[in-house]
Amino acid sequence: MNDRMTLRPQQARGTETRAIIVASAIAAVIGAVGVAGWLANGDTLFWSMLQAGLAWCL
Repeated sequence: MNDRMTLRPQQARGTETRAIIVASAIAAVIGAVGVAGWLANGDTLFWSMLQAGLAWCL
């Protein structure tokens, strides 16, 4: 086995996996809050964009 191909300890891989899971959970929560906000205020947001002439750019 080549010296460059050393395996990292299991602890390091677990830490990276945990960080990826936490980052994904944060992104999912932000997305869910955005969707909830759109569902709650979507009609108002759409009409304000329509009045501003930006609705056709969607």
